[in-house]
Amino acid sequence: MLGAHYITDVLVGWALGALVIFLVSYLQRRVKREWLLHLVIAIVCIPGFFYCQTADYYISYGMMIGYFLANAFEKRFVNFKSTRSVVRGILRLLGGATLYFGLNALFKYICELIFSEEFLASASFASFAIITVRYVIIMFLIIGVYPLAFDRIGTPKAK
Repeated sequence: MLGAHYITDVLVGWALGALVIFLVSYLQRRVKREWLLHLVIAIVCIPGFFYCQTADYYISYGMMIGYFLANAFEKRFVNFKSTRSVVRGILRLLGGATLYFGLNALFKYICELIFSEEFLASASFASFAIITVRYVIIMFLIIGVYPLAFDRIGTPKAK
């Protein structure tokens, strides 16, 4: 419609997306050790570092690695139990969104203090690596550490 892609580009993208969904679902059922599945997925995604030229890939990869690390941390140290309270769920979601945007702005500001604007905009491997690390940290804090606050606030006791 906008002239950016042929219909075949879109159809192949959809087909690859569906293939990835089914493949990961299949692997989740077959691979019993979650850390091994996460490692395999992370390794399979590494080739993107050699040909992707936009920050989107590096942001996504950083978020994925941050999720994998946070998931393991949360299961081992936090063991978050959700309540059935809709109000608490909404408040947690809003708190998480606020934390995400706040951390993103803070880390972007810190990166701009440390590195030059030209370097961060250079689309070099090093600048993309910094973006990846930034999102690893953000996702780890939101998914792994943020739920610790819920224990401090307290949850209603099950009857």
